[in-house]
Amino acid sequence: MAELSIHGMRGSTCTRRVLATAEETGAPYKFVLVDCMKGEHKQPDYLAKNQPFGKVPFINHGDLHVYESWAITRYIAETFDKTGTFYPKDPKVRAIAEQWISVLQSYYPAEKI
Repeated sequence: MAELSIHGMRGSTCTRRVLATAEETGAPYKFVLVDCMKGEHKQPDYLAKNQPFGKVPFINHGDLHVYESWAITRYIAETFDKTGTFYPKDPKVRAIAEQWISVLQSYYPAEKI
């Protein structure tokens, strides 16, 4: 399997969400620092190739490139959680998990945490 690389800044709430998911699911990964304090995430090359909104994190996994932490966490859970406990397989249980993910996205954005 191709190497998973997580690009972000450790102080970022969204990056921490992705890193926690990788750790909890046992996903092997490489962390690549994006130095937001130096404005790396706002450079034209970064915006064109990595994240068009100038945010972190994003991942590369083989030929897959994904940004937005909630999409990344779902992908990591689906790909690396072999137990099915991190992101439920049962549709009814998953619906409840999705409900709470939606609540977090709608009412508790990272900027307010």
